Amino acid sequence: MKIISKIYLLLILSLGSEAVMSSEVPDWGGLEVFKYKIDLTKVGPGVFSFLDEEYLKKNKEVIVLTFMSSGYVEQHGFSGESIIGVMPVSAERLDSESFTQNSAFRVLVQSLAIRADEPGLQDFIDRDKPEMVAAIDRRTVDVMSEVPSEDIIGVYKITGKKITNFEPNKHYKFITGSGIAKLTPGIVEELKQIYGSEAGFNKGKHDDK
Repeated sequence: MKIISKIYLLLILSLGSEAVMSSEVPDWGGLEVFKYKIDLTKVGPGVFSFLDEEYLKKNKEVIVLTFMSSGYVEQHGFSGESIIGVMPVSAERLDSESFTQNSAFRVLVQSLAIRADEPGLQDFIDRDKPEMVAAIDRRTVDVMSEVPSEDIIGVYKITGKKITNFEPNKHYKFITGSGIAKLTPGIVEELKQIYGSEAGFNKGKHDDK
């Protein structure tokens, strides 16, 4: 996909790390991600519906990546969209080969883009008056060349200097050969506001909800 000129790039924060269950999980642009070892035979139906039968036959246990805190998971278990994806217990590292992403989390992330307050986005729209604005993962080094479809989060549609829609890219991937996804600041903030203390977040401006 060629990126037109005068396009606003939603770049993502640098990675950090957090030790959970003796494993380090990169920080996905400000979103703290945890790893848990799970026995799939003891989990109810539907939670891991994004895994096909062949995968389930090969992997009775998996490492689950989620943004839900350990306290919440221990008390309530997992919800479908809170699961970012899984990797086999036998995998030596988290990469595009070992990781299977959950499409429900991708849909959640992209649904929040339309309401996310991304730094500098409205200023760009007011100044350059574009008809569309692409949200691109920072894994793409040269944004003026051909951007891999898997690095495109989606496209904002602009009417009269206002964001009227966000068209998600179903091919966007959280982990590629170029590295781990880095969610935009606006999307991370939306996740914090929605899930708040359930995920160990500080709820900030929506504490009373």
